[in-house]
Amino acid sequence: LLKTRILYQMNDWTGALAALEQHGKAHRPSEAEFWRGRLRLAQAASLVKDPAAPDQPLPPAAVEKYRSALEAFAASQKLDPAAEQAAASSAYLMALCYRAMRDPKRAEAQFERVRKLFPNTPEYAAAAYEAAEYFSRADQNEEALDAYRDYVKAYEAKPAAKNRWLSLSSARARLSTELQRLISVRQFAAVLELTKVCESLLDLGRRWELLAQTHEAWARRLDEQAAQTPDAEAEPIEREARQHWGLAGDAYRELGKLHYTTREYPEFIWDAAQALLAARDYPAAAHEYREYMSLESRHRR
Repeated sequence: LLKTRILYQMNDWTGALAALEQHGKAHRPSEAEFWRGRLRLAQAASLVKDPAAPDQPLPPAAVEKYRSALEAFAASQKLDPAAEQAAASSAYLMALCYRAMRDPKRAEAQFERVRKLFPNTPEYAAAAYEAAEYFSRADQNEEALDAYRDYVKAYEAKPAAKNRWLSLSSARARLSTELQRLISVRQFAAVLELTKVCESLLDLGRRWELLAQTHEAWARRLDEQAAQTPDAEAEPIEREARQHWGLAGDAYRELGKLHYTTREYPEFIWDAAQALLAARDYPAAAHEYREYMSLESRHRR
């Protein structure tokens, strides 16, 4: 099994499987089946040219190996049901198999199974995150927030722990991408809620950047709606738009404070001034414009 693990890390899956066959099933059979599943999963993934192209059918050889992996993971759990860590890992990887086979409902159901059966494990945290992304992209915002909360709680309970299934850097990058996606599809309330729930995963600058972008995009959307609404009914929409412009201006000012010694500082001050002007907060807008003009004056000198 040690040789199998080493060859797996070297991406020599054929050699790893050969070593596994030499090992046989008499000694630690559950672990042997687990590694058989991992190797089949890796082989299947290598046969899929573009995993991000769901419209293209999977190669039959890949489907066969995914099914073989599922069988091996299931066998691993049955051979030693008392081995919680091995069972958790097998169950989690089964969910990844279903997702790779483009069966998102079965994948999500399997992630939910991992969350119910294996609390306080790395697989629980990773499954919570995967479920959260699934729910978010399915516009099931409450379920997504609950799953993100579970991941955040697991992370905050052991912030120094490393998760072999989902690194913290990957989780942060994917969260940032998902928040940006939600802004692009105008799910502004969802962005604000998710930013609050996942505050500990976002650095301060990124959080203020997301808030500024969200409130500005929301304000622009409301301005568009007000322009298409009869004057008698437009005033409440315009008032709400001004509120979001004000919040965008505040966020840009906070970004300016964080970037005071960088080249981006004038840009954030300008954005703050423009947003506050749109909010009709004229004193605050004038303050930011004066700051911007002083920066321009110093730059010319």
